[in-house]
Amino acid sequence: MIRILIPLTLISFVGLTLLLSEFRWFRRVALVDRLAPYAPGAGRNRRIGLLSVESFLDVIAPLSQSIGERLSQLFGISEELGTRLRRIHSPLDAVTFRVRQLGWTFAAFGF
Repeated sequence: MIRILIPLTLISFVGLTLLLSEFRWFRRVALVDRLAPYAPGAGRNRRIGLLSVESFLDVIAPLSQSIGERLSQLFGISEELGTRLRRIHSPLDAVTFRVRQLGWTFAAFGF
């Protein structure tokens, strides 16, 4: 029982942290970001936190691209995904499609 409880707790903690980092009332805005509108010539560069959805996607996007390309080559699909998405007039780009595809795969294995 404890073997299942420890990984489940860790996964739940990371998921809850990623979910809460999207809410403004939970995450603290850095001083640099609060003062940026008042600095002359400062752009609107948004900082990304360590455990945020953006940083998570920065890690998952290349991983999903490489896994998707290898699996498509394994099944004999030689045409690039971006070309196929443009052909069907999809609003998604290849990276977004692959990340969504990987998410559905993990959700299916979870059930």
